[in-house]
Amino acid sequence: MIFSPENTNQLRVITFLISLLALIPILLLYPKPEKYKAEILSEKYKVETKIETYNDLDFDGLSELIRFDLDFLNQSSIIVQKGNKFLYQHNFDKPFVNVYFFFFGDYNNDNQKEIYLFQHANDSIFLTVIESLSGNFILKEFYIDTYSKFNGRIDFSIQSQQLIGLDKVENKQLVFNIYCAFSKSIRHIYKINLDTKKLQKSEEGGLSIYKNIRAYDIDKDGEKELFGNFSMFGNYNPTYPYSDLFGWLMVYGHNLAFKFTPYKIGKYPGRISTAPLQNNKFAALYEHLGEGEDSSFIGIYNGKGILLNKRNVASSIENEALLFVTEPKDAPNQLKLIQKNGEVTIYDSQLDVIKHWETKPLNVIWGTLDINNDGINEYILPTPSENGLTIATPDFKNHVKLATGSFKYIYPSIYQINNKKPLLFICQDKTNYFIEYSKNVNYTLYWFYIAGFWLVVFGLLVLLGYYNQMIAKRKYENEKQIGELQLLSIKNQLAPHFTFNILNSIGGLYNERDAEKANLMIGRYAKLLRQAVFQSGKVDTTLKDELRYTENYILLEQFRYNKKFDYTIEIDKQVNQTFQLPKLLIHSFVENAIKHGLKHLKEKGDLKIQAHQNNSLAKIIITDNGIGREKAKEYSSMSTGKGLEIVNQTLELYFKLKNVKIEYKIDDLYSGKGEPNGTRVTITIPIG
Repeated sequence: MIFSPENTNQLRVITFLISLLALIPILLLYPKPEKYKAEILSEKYKVETKIETYNDLDFDGLSELIRFDLDFLNQSSIIVQKGNKFLYQHNFDKPFVNVYFFFFGDYNNDNQKEIYLFQHANDSIFLTVIESLSGNFILKEFYIDTYSKFNGRIDFSIQSQQLIGLDKVENKQLVFNIYCAFSKSIRHIYKINLDTKKLQKSEEGGLSIYKNIRAYDIDKDGEKELFGNFSMFGNYNPTYPYSDLFGWLMVYGHNLAFKFTPYKIGKYPGRISTAPLQNNKFAALYEHLGEGEDSSFIGIYNGKGILLNKRNVASSIENEALLFVTEPKDAPNQLKLIQKNGEVTIYDSQLDVIKHWETKPLNVIWGTLDINNDGINEYILPTPSENGLTIATPDFKNHVKLATGSFKYIYPSIYQINNKKPLLFICQDKTNYFIEYSKNVNYTLYWFYIAGFWLVVFGLLVLLGYYNQMIAKRKYENEKQIGELQLLSIKNQLAPHFTFNILNSIGGLYNERDAEKANLMIGRYAKLLRQAVFQSGKVDTTLKDELRYTENYILLEQFRYNKKFDYTIEIDKQVNQTFQLPKLLIHSFVENAIKHGLKHLKEKGDLKIQAHQNNSLAKIIITDNGIGREKAKEYSSMSTGKGLEIVNQTLELYFKLKNVKIEYKIDDLYSGKGEPNGTRVTITIPIG
């Protein structure tokens, strides 16, 4: 790039654009990190039949350790430990039920949680409730219901255990659901008043809440209704009450009676998820997960179960809903739908889409916990393809994966020590993990890193640009100086007295009526002028053009001195006449030969220019039989003596500009009698 103020401004713009382009590969190679991070602080191998969990049972900021042994001398047991202090141990002759057999809660608000344990024996299910720190029994092996096995296997599960103030009584009541799959023996919701020891359950039916019981007072009468998820397993015949061959819209009142008569809204295979809204309304998501023309949809219903609005949604067994809830809490008339493929959609109460985004594919939600104590629950999901767990924020935009290995079950809990940062405790089949979950500093500083990188790149490019500009400026100055030196040479040959002498000689030809010769000389002079003008902006030229220019000059000087000398130009066939050399280099030495050597001869002079090439080296030899340099000094009173000085400066600048080292040597020639007999200039030019 040629140095100029305009180009400098262009370079600044180009530098800025290149620095921005440099960010693209960095953003691709180093994407923005997750907002949160999780680190396994320790892991401990355990016996597969032992389950450990933590809970702050007395709200003092210190989590107690609760250990369950599922096979203790053919019994089951519970051990509670506070710090290093052993509190108590209870052994039972009845085993715990599968997976979700324990729950912690404070039903009477005495700032001490109870431990709720579900056990089974023979064909019965029991509940034991223990005061968590004293170990006293509130209920012991309290009978709940009877179940039956399927092919000799127990297939019921207990879910959604929670303490809820369903009506206007002072204390909360324990609510949960029991659901059998193939045995069909139990499909009910239960509530137990721990003060009166009274048990209630929902009426008989092939379908009831399967999981995710939610309580909400939609009609503001002080009594909460129960909502949840329903799955159609297709076990009962069509005549059975609320057969699971169909999907039934159900809402339970505080007494576990139906709020309105259930009615069909779908069929097997499929499921229904409900979410309460305000103003005596609720939403239901029906998903058809099989073949046929049945369509999945979201419906808005009033408190009597009458459909107010409906919107079809896409659903399949591969893309079923993982979550359908009222979200966010500060906008209770908005609905959040999260599906397995990672699609998250927020609807308003008219079922118009407010927001929609896609996150990573998801799996079954194992549980929710406020892991980092910020008042918002995170979701814990398995990542079976990578043998571990995923922790996701409520919007599912941020995921943190942990390599905890494969597992059949997990029991997540929070380990809290006074004011220290809480830890996530994961109990898996054979290993326990303590995990620290927190905001990722690199997420916060990511754009600072990117900005810093950009500043470094931009700074380097600016320095590089400045360096290149300095080189360009130096080159520009060198070219300028060479041009000025060459202009001096041109000025010498086109000086007024030179021009005057040429024109005067041409005028003499016209006086002698030799118009043909006069016109020839005018043409040569015009050609010399044209070449000088056309090449005025160039630093170098080809050998061919330089010789042509020099020959025109020789012919004019030959005419001017009335053919006082002859000349020859000999170029070897192997010479490549396209190589570059400084403009006027040969001409300068030829001019010296004529002005200082041949001009003062009394006899006929001779000027010879020869060009040779040997591989990557060219030689230009200029020979004259003039009076020699010593004798010429006697005639040099009118000369400036700067001819060779200009040549030397030109060659020095040309080396800086082109990195081509051109050298010359001047030899004085003598006759056999030792008298001066001209000069020889040898110019050596690398052309490789």
